[in-house]
Amino acid sequence: PPRTTVNVRATTPLYRHARSRVSWGHGDTTRKGALLDPDEVLEVVAEGLRVDVGAFRERRRNSPLRAVAGRLLLKYAGLTQREVADLLGMGSGASVSIQVKRYEDWFTVDARLRKMAGKTERNLERKRTERSQST
Repeated sequence: PPRTTVNVRATTPLYRHARSRVSWGHGDTTRKGALLDPDEVLEVVAEGLRVDVGAFRERRRNSPLRAVAGRLLLKYAGLTQREVADLLGMGSGASVSIQVKRYEDWFTVDARLRKMAGKTERNLERKRTERSQST
């Protein structure tokens, strides 16, 4: 018999009530500390990579800029892949996923990028620690 596409559990009042009581987020914090503002993350990344913030919104071949920005926005601003895609002017959340995978590839090959991205990540970690201690 063909499978139905209706999720019966999701349509029952008890299930909807239980789902509404689930807390998916942690407010403005993650397990490791406070989340940073996405614009603040982009500014720190741009400074660390020595580019203008607008460069992350430009499409370029063989450029690690969007990959680095996307990964660090996911990690330090707590954005979803869809939100990162909207912020960076990318097509979809899937394109962010592809860029994050490319970040890992770039990171293993390019020592200069590894050094710059590592320093940028330490700066973001310091900011996040300061933010979580002040709240």
